[in-house]
Amino acid sequence: MIYELRTYVLHSAHFAEYLAAFEQRPAVVEVLRPHLRGFWAAESGILNRVMHLWEYRDRAERVAVRAARAQVPAMERFYADVLPMLREQRSVIYEGRVAPPFAATGGVYDRLAITLAPGVDGEALTHTVGERLSEGFQVVASLRSRLLEQPAAPVREIVFLLRSPSLEERQRAAVDLSAALRDSGVATAETDLWTPLGLSPLQ
Repeated sequence: MIYELRTYVLHSAHFAEYLAAFEQRPAVVEVLRPHLRGFWAAESGILNRVMHLWEYRDRAERVAVRAARAQVPAMERFYADVLPMLREQRSVIYEGRVAPPFAATGGVYDRLAITLAPGVDGEALTHTVGERLSEGFQVVASLRSRLLEQPAAPVREIVFLLRSPSLEERQRAAVDLSAALRDSGVATAETDLWTPLGLSPLQ
């Protein structure tokens, strides 16, 4: 499986309108649902952002699915309406693992993105950091991107999606990452907070 993390920055005047477009168009939701694993809105960092997580067997399926969507009349109208609302788009393809949907609602998510320095063993670091994170969070996704998306190429970025049942539980999560990241060759590490939207299978 591959996972695509798509992040959109919207014009602030259109943020609520963009979210409402999904609620008002059930036909669009039905087209998107089979490959959608998560859908969140940013609570920190760059605001007026949404993040989608998509799952495909491989690049070929991704291309075929996106081409088929574009031919659906409801999707054509949807794209025509929402694309002008977007100010910025970013897409990254990852390999890795994503947990099944959660039945419970009310969760909040942290996205921890780690960029690796050249020569760092990304597989080992993913395991070490993931083990430490699991002491305080539900590690919902552990994703890795490689140079040129080649299976044998070095890991260049690791992304963890971390779920807490509530903001209160998140504040109580005592996870010391300093030992896991110290002298590990991490170039940068950043986090931001996200809340799941109603369409998201991961709540």
